[in-house]
Amino acid sequence: MKLPASGLQEEKLSVMKKMEGVLSMLKKGQSFEHAARMYSQSPAAAAGGDLGMFKLSQLSPLIQDAIKSVKAGEFTGVLDTDQGFQIFYVQDIVQTPGKPLTEVSKVIEEKLYNEVVEKKFQLWLEDLRKRSAIKIIK
Repeated sequence: MKLPASGLQEEKLSVMKKMEGVLSMLKKGQSFEHAARMYSQSPAAAAGGDLGMFKLSQLSPLIQDAIKSVKAGEFTGVLDTDQGFQIFYVQDIVQTPGKPLTEVSKVIEEKLYNEVVEKKFQLWLEDLRKRSAIKIIK
Protein backbone atom coordinates (compact mmCIF):
# COMPACT_ATOMS: atom_id res chain seq x y z
CA MET A 1 0.00 0.00 0.00
CA LYS A 2 1.27 3.42 -0.87
CA LEU A 3 1.67 6.00 1.81
CA PRO A 4 -0.53 9.08 1.75
CA ALA A 5 1.02 12.12 0.07
CA SER A 6 0.96 14.10 3.34
CA GLY A 7 3.32 11.54 4.90
CA LEU A 8 2.12 12.12 8.47
CA GLN A 9 3.38 9.60 11.00
CA GLU A 10 -0.10 8.56 12.19
CA GLU A 11 -1.20 7.93 8.58
CA LYS A 12 1.92 5.85 8.04
CA LEU A 13 1.12 3.83 11.17
CA SER A 14 -2.45 3.34 9.95
CA VAL A 15 -1.26 1.98 6.60
CA MET A 16 1.27 -0.25 8.40
CA LYS A 17 -1.51 -1.69 10.59
CA LYS A 18 -3.61 -2.43 7.50
CA MET A 19 -0.65 -4.21 5.92
CA GLU A 20 -0.07 -6.22 9.11
CA GLY A 21 -3.76 -7.21 8.94
CA VAL A 22 -3.25 -8.38 5.34
CA LEU A 23 -0.16 -10.33 6.45
CA SER A 24 -2.18 -11.93 9.26
CA MET A 25 -4.85 -13.02 6.75
CA LEU A 26 -2.15 -14.51 4.52
CA LYS A 27 -0.72 -16.45 7.45
CA LYS A 28 -4.21 -17.81 8.15
CA GLY A 29 -4.38 -19.21 4.62
CA GLN A 30 -5.94 -16.54 2.42
CA SER A 31 -4.48 -16.74 -1.08
CA PHE A 32 -1.94 -14.10 -1.99
CA GLU A 33 -3.69 -13.52 -5.34
CA HIS A 34 -6.96 -12.71 -3.60
CA ALA A 35 -5.26 -10.38 -1.11
CA ALA A 36 -3.41 -8.61 -3.93
CA ARG A 37 -6.64 -8.06 -5.87
CA MET A 38 -8.39 -6.74 -2.76
CA TYR A 39 -5.74 -4.54 -1.18
CA SER A 40 -2.92 -3.82 -3.63
CA GLN A 41 -2.60 -0.45 -5.33
CA SER A 42 -0.07 -1.85 -7.79
CA PRO A 43 -0.81 -2.04 -11.53
CA ALA A 44 -0.28 -5.80 -11.14
CA ALA A 45 -3.17 -6.08 -8.64
CA ALA A 46 -5.66 -7.22 -11.29
CA ALA A 47 -3.33 -10.11 -12.14
CA GLY A 48 -3.20 -11.20 -8.51
CA GLY A 49 -0.02 -9.25 -7.88
CA ASP A 50 2.02 -11.35 -10.33
CA LEU A 51 5.15 -9.40 -11.27
CA GLY A 52 6.70 -12.16 -13.36
CA MET A 53 10.11 -13.75 -13.02
CA PHE A 54 13.15 -11.84 -11.80
CA LYS A 55 16.76 -12.59 -11.11
CA LEU A 56 17.54 -11.81 -7.50
CA SER A 57 20.21 -9.34 -8.68
CA GLN A 58 17.55 -7.30 -10.51
CA LEU A 59 15.80 -6.36 -7.28
CA SER A 60 16.69 -3.60 -4.84
CA PRO A 61 19.02 -4.57 -1.98
CA LEU A 62 16.17 -4.26 0.54
CA ILE A 63 13.96 -6.67 -1.40
CA GLN A 64 16.91 -9.00 -2.10
CA ASP A 65 17.60 -9.29 1.63
CA ALA A 66 13.94 -10.00 2.39
CA ILE A 67 13.43 -12.53 -0.41
CA LYS A 68 16.67 -14.55 -0.30
CA SER A 69 15.59 -16.41 2.84
CA VAL A 70 12.02 -17.03 1.62
CA LYS A 71 11.19 -20.44 0.16
CA ALA A 72 8.79 -21.13 -2.71
CA GLY A 73 5.21 -20.76 -1.53
CA GLU A 74 6.10 -18.32 1.26
CA PHE A 75 5.84 -14.57 1.57
CA THR A 76 7.92 -11.85 3.18
CA GLY A 77 6.90 -9.73 6.09
CA VAL A 78 5.72 -6.18 5.53
CA LEU A 79 8.52 -4.20 3.86
CA ASP A 80 8.79 -0.41 3.95
CA THR A 81 10.03 0.32 0.41
CA ASP A 82 10.22 3.45 -1.71
CA GLN A 83 6.94 2.26 -3.30
CA GLY A 84 5.17 2.11 0.08
CA PHE A 85 4.54 -0.92 2.27
CA GLN A 86 4.78 -4.19 0.36
CA ILE A 87 4.52 -7.93 0.91
CA PHE A 88 6.17 -10.24 -1.61
CA TYR A 89 5.11 -13.80 -2.37
CA VAL A 90 7.67 -16.18 -3.87
CA GLN A 91 5.69 -18.52 -6.08
CA ASP A 92 8.61 -20.52 -7.41
CA ILE A 93 12.40 -20.48 -7.35
CA VAL A 94 14.12 -21.39 -10.58
CA GLN A 95 17.84 -22.01 -10.46
CA THR A 96 19.56 -22.12 -13.80
CA PRO A 97 22.77 -24.11 -13.78
CA GLY A 98 25.82 -22.84 -15.58
CA LYS A 99 26.74 -24.37 -18.92
CA PRO A 100 29.25 -27.23 -18.91
CA LEU A 101 32.83 -26.43 -19.90
CA THR A 102 32.52 -28.49 -23.07
CA GLU A 103 29.77 -26.14 -24.31
CA VAL A 104 31.52 -22.88 -23.51
CA SER A 105 35.18 -23.75 -24.14
CA LYS A 106 34.91 -22.96 -27.88
CA VAL A 107 33.29 -19.57 -27.12
CA ILE A 108 35.97 -18.76 -24.55
CA GLU A 109 38.71 -19.81 -26.96
CA GLU A 110 37.32 -17.58 -29.73
CA LYS A 111 36.99 -14.62 -27.39
CA LEU A 112 40.57 -14.94 -26.14
CA TYR A 113 41.85 -15.41 -29.69
CA ASN A 114 40.00 -12.28 -30.87
CA GLU A 115 41.44 -10.25 -27.99
CA VAL A 116 45.00 -11.31 -28.91
CA VAL A 117 44.42 -10.59 -32.62
CA GLU A 118 42.94 -7.17 -31.83
CA LYS A 119 45.88 -6.28 -29.59
CA LYS A 120 48.41 -7.37 -32.26
CA PHE A 121 46.50 -5.40 -34.89
CA GLN A 122 46.55 -2.23 -32.76
CA LEU A 123 50.31 -2.62 -32.18
CA TRP A 124 50.86 -3.07 -35.91
CA LEU A 125 48.82 0.07 -36.69
CA GLU A 126 50.78 2.09 -34.13
CA ASP A 127 54.05 0.91 -35.68
CA LEU A 128 52.83 1.88 -39.18
CA ARG A 129 51.84 5.35 -37.95
CA LYS A 130 55.26 5.88 -36.38
CA ARG A 131 57.07 4.93 -39.60
CA SER A 132 54.87 6.91 -41.96
CA ALA A 133 55.27 10.53 -43.01
CA ILE A 134 52.08 12.15 -44.18
CA LYS A 135 51.94 15.75 -45.41
CA ILE A 136 48.71 17.53 -46.08
CA ILE A 137 49.03 20.20 -48.80
CA LYS A 138 46.32 22.79 -49.19
